[in-house]
Amino acid sequence: MPRTVVLEVTYSYTRPGVIYKNVTTTRGSSKVSLTVESGKAYLLSFDKKEEQFILSEE
Repeated sequence: MPRTVVLEVTYSYTRPGVIYKNVTTTRGSSKVSLTVESGKAYLLSFDKKEEQFILSEE
């Protein structure tokens, strides 16, 4: 039976910097509502271009 869960997620990534050795960018904490089914595996990823989280079934 599907159910909805709410996750509080944060995304951070590090890249080489020009002035500093490394630069880390963090996308603040946000709540994501997801509908999932038991017995299935899911992958939660982040699209940097669209700046949004994506849920896909494995």
